[in-house]
Amino acid sequence: MKIYSDDDKLIESLLLSLKPEESSQTDEKRGKINVSRGFSESFLSLSIESEDEGGFKALVNSYLYLIKASTDSLSVALDLQN
Repeated sequence: MKIYSDDDKLIESLLLSLKPEESSQTDEKRGKINVSRGFSESFLSLSIESEDEGGFKALVNSYLYLIKASTDSLSVALDLQN
């Protein structure tokens, strides 16, 4: 899965917020995920590996929720600055 943005700070913030989750995966049964920044640095790449459909869906949903929570938090923080 790739997430594109013209805002380099947004991509960097998402990377920094998702990296700890990647390294703290305790449920190997669901699968594995790797989070990285793209070569052009204008996108975030999430590589998901899972043995079954249920584990794949769980990982996708978890990371989409984390991405939404991160972008919502950044949006509120930017609004407070203005």
